[in-house]
Amino acid sequence: ALPISQPIQPQPQPQQPLQPQQVPSPQLGPLRLSSAEDMKPNEQRRRPGGRAHLKECFETLKRNIPNVDDKKTSNLSVLRSALRYIQTLKRKEKEYEHEMERLAREKIGRA
Repeated sequence: ALPISQPIQPQPQPQQPLQPQQVPSPQLGPLRLSSAEDMKPNEQRRRPGGRAHLKECFETLKRNIPNVDDKKTSNLSVLRSALRYIQTLKRKEKEYEHEMERLAREKIGRA
């Protein structure tokens, strides 16, 4: 028969004062969770002002489009209004060009 052995007891370790280990810090910055801001294209993050600059541009555009409310208007509404205004200006430009051509022909016909 095999002798009955006693359970193995852990050997006491000599007590040493706990000291922080000197671990070289990684070259990477602190770990951060990704946010929507981090997902923006690099171009947007490099521009001075970012969102503030974009907001200012929309305000300038809004001031230069007739019949746009000064109240809170979405950027999409501002863009749609700007598109309609540009299309109107192009149509008027063509009308004026045709009118100038007609007047030029009329003047030449009289001469």
